[in-house]
Amino acid sequence: MADTPDYYEVLQVHPKASPLMVKKAYRTLLMAGAHPDLGGNKLDTQLLTEAYHVLSDPDKRLAYDQRRVIGRAAPTTILISICPHCGVFNRVRSETKLLIARCGKCGQTIGKPKIPTAPLPKLKRWPWQWLTGGLVGILLLAAGTGYWFWNQSRDPLQEAIELEERGQLSVAAEKLQAVLAQEPRNLTAHHHLGRVYEDQKKFDLAVAEYQRAIAIAPESPKSHYLLGKVLMRQGRPADAEAALRRSLEIDPQDVGALVALGNVMVRTERFDEAIALYKQAIPLDARNSDLYFNLGTVYQLKGDPGQAISTYKQALGIEPRHREAMVHLGRLYQERGAIQDALTQFQRAAVLRYEDPDLHFRMADLYRQAGDPTRAIRELQEVQSQSKSNPILQERAQRALQALGGT
Repeated sequence: MADTPDYYEVLQVHPKASPLMVKKAYRTLLMAGAHPDLGGNKLDTQLLTEAYHVLSDPDKRLAYDQRRVIGRAAPTTILISICPHCGVFNRVRSETKLLIARCGKCGQTIGKPKIPTAPLPKLKRWPWQWLTGGLVGILLLAAGTGYWFWNQSRDPLQEAIELEERGQLSVAAEKLQAVLAQEPRNLTAHHHLGRVYEDQKKFDLAVAEYQRAIAIAPESPKSHYLLGKVLMRQGRPADAEAALRRSLEIDPQDVGALVALGNVMVRTERFDEAIALYKQAIPLDARNSDLYFNLGTVYQLKGDPGQAISTYKQALGIEPRHREAMVHLGRLYQERGAIQDALTQFQRAAVLRYEDPDLHFRMADLYRQAGDPTRAIRELQEVQSQSKSNPILQERAQRALQALGGT
């Protein structure tokens, strides 16, 4: 093996070169002058061909590599040159070969790259480029200055209210507490901080905040109204009633306080008083469909379906898309046996919100009574798909399906 030439050096490729690279190197060296037809030496051509036949055959190359590793002579001097055209590294055996060698990838002459002696020309910057850069800098400075002044001039209370509206309750509470640290008698800040506490289910803190507001301004109806609402949420109807009545003593035309007090009356089953309060509120806000809906629910709870139906219709006359009024009206029709009227109301309500398994169950029962088992089965299947978290309703729907032969 010591007398055998290194085929990798002959082809001027790396020992890990791919078969494609070996083939390209062979063709490049032949075209560079090794072929006899191009004036090359016949012995050099035979050596190149021999090297190519060995290295292009995987089995012969493996055997050759094994022989080559064992006791081969020290390698001849190899020069590494970078092709100036494609940037690929090439192995060249001598300076003389370097002058005529061609790249194994692109086939271009490698040669010795010339080093530029003259400095590169400087790029000219036209006046408009300087002007544009200066203008951009001025705009950025102006924007930064404007943002600083805007940030300094922002009302911290307004900022806290915006945070509250976006649902960032913890940050809004911190901002409001900071405002109250600077202005302890800021009534609006107390109100909004109480509302934030309510949204966070911290009812004790909300009550304390509204009580502080009342201590600051005892004649503020809003403070008593807010206190009454949170006390009702706490399950303290007697205290809530006292706060709401105090709010109405200060402002008898406060619709919100009238409705809230009416809700307290409903909760304590004092239906006649609730009806009186809702009727007192309706002339003050005649286009409020919720007032009619609340009045209708009281009539329904009191056991007066005729008045309830009439009042629900009034609510729908103001707001035709009032879904809860549709549902309650449909239930009253269903209780009266008005199947088609009930179905109409339930179908309209399902258009507004389809995901309501109880509504579909009622519709299935109405279709069953109307002698339409196909639609009844379809509605019961919808109940099953929507009530997976309600095993009681699932079981009822299953029993109804079995009765209709739908399973």
